[in-house]
Amino acid sequence: MTKLFLHIGPHKTGSTYIQKYLFSNRDQLLELGLSYPNVGVGPQYGHHKVFEKVKALEQKELDEYMVPFFGNDAITFVSSEKFDRLKLGDIEKLSKSLADLDVRIIYFHRNYIDLLPSWWQERVKHKSRISFYEFALPHILRPFSSNIINPGIVLDLYAQVFGKDKITVVDYDAAVQKDGILRPIFELLSIEFGVVKNEVVNRSLKLELVEIIRALNTIAELNGQLRSHDVRAIFLRKRREEAICSEVESLAAIIREHMKPLKLARGFFANAVNATFRKKYESCFFNHWLNDLPIREVFVPSDTWMLEGDAVETCEHIYQHIMTGDILEAERRSLVLT
Repeated sequence: MTKLFLHIGPHKTGSTYIQKYLFSNRDQLLELGLSYPNVGVGPQYGHHKVFEKVKALEQKELDEYMVPFFGNDAITFVSSEKFDRLKLGDIEKLSKSLADLDVRIIYFHRNYIDLLPSWWQERVKHKSRISFYEFALPHILRPFSSNIINPGIVLDLYAQVFGKDKITVVDYDAAVQKDGILRPIFELLSIEFGVVKNEVVNRSLKLELVEIIRALNTIAELNGQLRSHDVRAIFLRKRREEAICSEVESLAAIIREHMKPLKLARGFFANAVNATFRKKYESCFFNHWLNDLPIREVFVPSDTWMLEGDAVETCEHIYQHIMTGDILEAERRSLVLT
């Protein structure tokens, strides 16, 4: 029976890097017996369109869509971090479409202490206006119901449909400390590969810049412009322009001065979640499990920076500068279309 490895992420565990490598080297990998299908790829390098089809199509239509993933002598590898968002019914539907394949699930486990800031940045990237504290508090207070702290929320659904014996968990932190996150993938696939250069594909921003973007998102929302404009992309494109470069640096410095240490440690509830997950899925771990969660202080932005001098006015000026040209261009295009 042909094997299909379904890499379900989750988010913020190097998925884009894995996908870019497999997509860019798919011809060479096919010669080694690994197929990374073109079907369902996009945007970028992952099979995110497969996720969309699973959500949107009825069973018969999905069965027809998944046909290209069959009939291949090579091992098939399908990857999208969005698969961690599928509901039980969606996973059951996907399972039926892949019923004639030997499906193996790959999940990367990463400690929540590093995940929380990364996820907050991802939310701000997608136009969120909530502070880090507002984002993190519900996860910390209710760790068992947090998909960031408790990976069992996702894996329990896949175990229910495919069986726990079909799940492989890779410890992300252990892999990074050793040879990188690609090596466990290739070892799982029994494919030899040479030294792979580590590459950051989706590089994180400094938290002070994320906080500026959050403030700009808030201004855009108040002006009724958040939905129609990608404020983050516009800011990152224009932040080094001479008219605002010094203001951006000044504002970032103010935010850094007002950052507060948040000590994320091995609290009772986080330990309980960790112990429960380990007890249930330890047999599924592929590489060495890092027994202890790291203890560290994460310096995160505090809203008090807004009370510093003319910080708010500076933020308003930055917003007006970066948006003026884009708003005029959008209005021009609108007039042309009408």
